[in-house]
Amino acid sequence: YSCPGWSFYSKAYDPTKDLTAMAALAKSDAPHWGAVEWLLEGDKTFADWTKALYNSIANKSRLVCIYNWDKINNNTEALKAMQLINK
Repeated sequence: YSCPGWSFYSKAYDPTKDLTAMAALAKSDAPHWGAVEWLLEGDKTFADWTKALYNSIANKSRLVCIYNWDKINNNTEALKAMQLINK
């Protein structure tokens, strides 16, 4: 009655590249999973943010919870990407 979730920082650009998480997901019978703690770090463009967010909701993922909001709450590139994928 629950779905697994993982933290993604170093693999935030594409969580499906996290081999440990994806191996656990392959063994799970859960219908979905989530990036329950996620942050794309560094100086990224709108395109980077958009691609990373789309990558993070791929492969049956249904949740991206952005952590450390104070690091990006004024980042216009990140905010524009979030608006785009939430339409």
